[in-house]
Amino acid sequence: MKSKFPFAKITQKKKGLIQVKEKKKFDRIPSLFLLFFVIVSLSSTYISLASKSADWVEYSFPNLKEGDISPKREIALFDFNVPKPERQLAEERRIAANSILPVFNLDETVFDEINSHIDSLFTVIGFLSEKDISDSVRITLLSSIPQEISLSEIDSVLKIIEAGDKSLAKKISTTMKESFENISELLIVPSKIYVTNFTDELFVLENGDTISVEMTIEVDAVGDYLMFSFQNEFKDLFSENELRTFQKIILSVIKPNLTFDNGKTSGLRNNARDSVPLYSASFKKNERIIDANVPVTKKQLEILDYLKKEIAERSFREKRLSHYAIAIGKAIIGLGLIGIIVIYIRLYRRKIYDTFSHLLLLVFISSLPVIIGFYTAWSGKVPEFLIPVAISAILVTILYDTEMGILVSLCVSLIVSSFVSGAGYRIGVIYFLSSCVGVFTVSRVRHRKEFYRSMLLIPLTMAVSIAATNDWITNSSFTAVGYDIFLGTLNGFFCPILAIGLLPLLESLFKVTTDITLLELSDMNNPLLRELAVKAPGTYSSVLVVGTLAETAAEKVGANPLLCRVGSYYHDIGKMSNPEYFIENQMGGRNPHDRISPHMSALVIASHVKEGYELGVKHGLPEAVLDLIKQHHGTSLMQLIYHKAEEEAGDEAVDDSNFRYPGPKPQTREAGIIMLADLVEAARRTVNERSPGRLKVLINTIIEKRFIDGELNECELTLKDLHIIGESFLPILVGSQHGRIKYPWQKEENSSGKKSDVSNSSNIVSKEKNKIDRG
Repeated sequence: MKSKFPFAKITQKKKGLIQVKEKKKFDRIPSLFLLFFVIVSLSSTYISLASKSADWVEYSFPNLKEGDISPKREIALFDFNVPKPERQLAEERRIAANSILPVFNLDETVFDEINSHIDSLFTVIGFLSEKDISDSVRITLLSSIPQEISLSEIDSVLKIIEAGDKSLAKKISTTMKESFENISELLIVPSKIYVTNFTDELFVLENGDTISVEMTIEVDAVGDYLMFSFQNEFKDLFSENELRTFQKIILSVIKPNLTFDNGKTSGLRNNARDSVPLYSASFKKNERIIDANVPVTKKQLEILDYLKKEIAERSFREKRLSHYAIAIGKAIIGLGLIGIIVIYIRLYRRKIYDTFSHLLLLVFISSLPVIIGFYTAWSGKVPEFLIPVAISAILVTILYDTEMGILVSLCVSLIVSSFVSGAGYRIGVIYFLSSCVGVFTVSRVRHRKEFYRSMLLIPLTMAVSIAATNDWITNSSFTAVGYDIFLGTLNGFFCPILAIGLLPLLESLFKVTTDITLLELSDMNNPLLRELAVKAPGTYSSVLVVGTLAETAAEKVGANPLLCRVGSYYHDIGKMSNPEYFIENQMGGRNPHDRISPHMSALVIASHVKEGYELGVKHGLPEAVLDLIKQHHGTSLMQLIYHKAEEEAGDEAVDDSNFRYPGPKPQTREAGIIMLADLVEAARRTVNERSPGRLKVLINTIIEKRFIDGELNECELTLKDLHIIGESFLPILVGSQHGRIKYPWQKEENSSGKKSDVSNSSNIVSKEKNKIDRG
């Protein structure tokens, strides 16, 4: 069959013209490790759930809700105890511990110590009042006085005693001891706050007596009482300063006789906690649990739930191999589903298969609901209708495509349903339907605000699916079904919201660019594009045409048209650094390349790639667009500048590597399309005869030359793709070169042989473009 493309014969004659970029031997190792990790993790998940399986083939309980009528009598199959729920047991233990009143010690020796301190004080004072004692004896006597009494206070009392008669010391000592004797029955504490730290109302003494907090008295209040009694006795004998001295002594020796006993209190409370029964009920074999034809209570349901778990555990112990066989069977099914995804992406999504970061992202997204489903089955604490399967479907669809979203939805839904025992594949059907709705509602999403469709339709699908798949014969409780619908609706509503929140994070971490981000970048009010329009207006108008050419071609060959359009808008932003060195921005003025050497011209022209990349990084352009900036010229030769260098060199050889763009060559179909669109857009302005036939020859020549030069070797464009791209360029170029009906004044000028200034300027631009810009 004759090829439609003019250079197809060349490829048949030249062997190896198209070089396939081969994967290195060790490039597969990370992907293989990832696959191994997925296999081991999923298998371990199923094996670990073998002991948690609640499936019981020999005996099954009816699916009852609180208030339902029991269809039959349920009895205990063996002796068992029903443990209390952890929260209930913890609460009962807390109540038991708090019911124990704090224990306080009543120290009856406190007043004996106080009397001893008073006797010591006045004995020492008696010795100190003697004139003939030595300094060493005086020091020894002072050291025997309790530390609570200061030396200044002792000196003050000594002066008072020496000024009175001999019986004064004994009288003061006796009065103090009698005052303390009068309060010996009081319960003295440091402060009320000290007691209320342990109890608000009551406490107990060591002997078991229960005491009210109000019966205690603070140390300061006792001191005031003692001083009041002392003043009444000696107010006529001592001055105010002397009375304050005795007040200090009284306050220094008084001590609380009631203290908190932490050891005994903790011991009693621990005993109280340990005394709380661990079980809420105990049953003997064949003992009745529920009678037939009676309403079922909440407590009876708890007993049946525990009995199911106990049956499963006994079944696992007695039939361990059978349970492991079931787990292995489920693991094989789960791994088979994973295998379907792997085979699909290897055959039809090769870019994902060959890129480790894309594989890792796919595994991460798919694992989210699987991990939550595993936790639901393991702990039983998360309702099965709160597993966010739809979030994986939404994220895969946006980050990859619709087909991948549906495939991942199916596989993840089936894996999750295999975790939830007793529900069959009902859960899988519900999640698959809702996930598919999520896929279709975001398959054409272009703005984040469009997620509202998912937030409405996914909850609706969950609600309808739960109601439609419910077994209304065994589960006819509208309350129970309504609660399931509420959970499913809640799940469906929040999945799109979580997806919106995760998208920017995933795009940043895994260097993935979504259509949402690309559409935001395609806004012509973007600061970078507005700056390009001001600094390099010729380049700006050029990239708009390139964008149209590339987008149209991408649609025809199945590439990403949006990425091509956005990449075209930004591929030449580096020209803003030196716009006057590019022909489209010279506006008919003098060409600065005429004043510099070819080598310098090549450096200036090639630098716009590097500077464009750096500018894109500075403005936060996504990795996909930055790659297009680097690759849109590949390693192609700047032909006219190279030819100029050869002319100047004469017979000397010129190294063409100095006149090539830095590359790399286009690595994707989008980069290859933009390269061709950029060349065609530049060349179409150099053609004088702009007929469709002439333009078609021009397009084919450009594509053929880039193909022969090997610039398209590393992207995935086929001969058929190149033919389609060429065909798609032609209508746009023909349309852009359309003529207009001349105005009367133009006809008059033409008849007089004059040309407009506009036409002259256009000819100058075309000529200069032909000199410099074809490379």
